[in-house]
Order: sequence, then structure tokens, then C-alpha cells
Amino acid sequence: MKKYFFLSVVVVLALAVGYCHAAIPGKINYQGKLTNAQGQLIDGSYSIVFKLYDAATAGNQKWTETHSSVVVTNGLFNVMLGSTTDLASVFQANDALYLEIAVAGETLSPRQEMASVGYALHSAMDVPIGTILAWHKDLTGVPALPSGWLECNGQTVADAASPINGQVLPNLNSAPSGTEGGYFLRGKGASPTGTLQADTFQNHVHHVGSFGSCPWGSGQWLRSTGTGFAEGATNSDPASPSNYRTGIETRPINMQVVWIIRFK
Repeated sequence: MKKYFFLSVVVVLALAVGYCHAAIPGKINYQGKLTNAQGQLIDGSYSIVFKLYDAATAGNQKWTETHSSVVVTNGLFNVMLGSTTDLASVFQANDALYLEIAVAGETLSPRQEMASVGYALHSAMDVPIGTILAWHKDLTGVPALPSGWLECNGQTVADAASPINGQVLPNLNSAPSGTEGGYFLRGKGASPTGTLQADTFQNHVHHVGSFGSCPWGSGQWLRSTGTGFAEGATNSDPASPSNYRTGIETRPINMQVVWIIRFK
């Protein structure tokens, strides 16, 4: 078949991705230079089809996107790959990809290997499915949760594109009975990840002195060297004994956040 178009220079100029906490709508700014069979720079508007394969020849098509009216001026054109068809997930799922371009129905060869820039996209979005992160949802100016993430509110994932579709997410943001907030997270121990643990108070012993008569009324109190502990006393701040810190739960100093999970 007679060749009418030649792609003589191709430069991947820029990588446009969102922050890694999103299911990233990755895009690649692609520039090319087209000439005709005589080596002359061409002008006009052309339909250009871009395809990604998993091999330099033959192989399996993994992605395609058509730009129907690409303006070519002095041979130069510019398109944003991934602007209509998701590109990020393709790089995430494949170790090697090769770009094939067809101009006005004519397939150009050879295919081009998508190397450093395309896989910078891969690494930028390489947050594993199932990752749970803390989100400061109520901070002024924080935008809505991006696509691909859900709050961990005990709901069932309902998205066919997700590998965990149909599974129930942990309910980490609701306050269990008898508490004032959601769950803390901790590193995996003997139990499988995702196991919810109830609150407990570790076994411990108080070392005290002898019993003595309660100086302010009937009954007895526990006496150690110095400070006495009255039956039914509340815990207080050691630095300021009158500053009582009591509540319905035992907890460390903390800040409340919304737990979110990447589901696709």
C-alpha cells in the first residue's frame, strides 16, 4: 500500500496527572510532525486514531482513542491522549505498551514504545486498591472526594469497574456504641487485615499502701506513700489536679478525620 503520511518526529512533552490520592485521570500531551511521501510538511485537519498494544508487532490492543479533527500546521500537531478514554488504568495494568497511530485511515509504522513519560504516569498513580487514608474532609477549601475513592462507611461497593465490586467496606467513620468517634487503625497483628477489634482496657495492678480511716467521713480509703486514692475518685491531669479529664471512653490525644479507601 502506498504511504502518504510519515511521522518523522514524535515528542511526548508533558504528563498531566492528578494527585496520587485520586483514581487518576492521566493524560499525555503528545506532539508529532507529519510529512507526505515526498518529505513535505503537510497542513489540514485529519482524523488520527491512537492505539496501545502490548507488543511491538501483533499483540493485543489495550486502548484506543480517536481525535477526529486534529489541526496540522506546517506538519506539527498536538493532542492530549487520555482526554476521552481513560489512559491511567492501562499503564497501571501493563508492563510494556506500544503506540500505533493511524492518520486518515493509514496506519503508520513502526509502533512506538511508551517508555519514561508513560510510566511516570504509572508510578504517579500506583496506589494499591484497598489503600485506606485519612482525609481532612471539613477543612475549608478541600474539594469533593475524587473518583475512585469512597468513605469507609460500611457501604457495599457498586461499581463493575472495581476489583472489589460487591464487597462491603469497613465502617470506620461511625462511632461504635459507647464511644465518641470512629476507629483507630493499627498495623496487622495475628488477625487478618480488615478485622475490627473492640475496645479493651489492659490488665494492670495498682500498688497501694495500707487501708486507713477516711478523714472526711465514714468508710475507708487506700493510702500509699504521699497521695491517697479515694474509692470512686476520678482521674485528673497530673500537672493540674483540678483539671479533670473524664469521658465515656479511654483514648489518646487525637484528631478526627474521615477514613477513605481506594476502590478502583
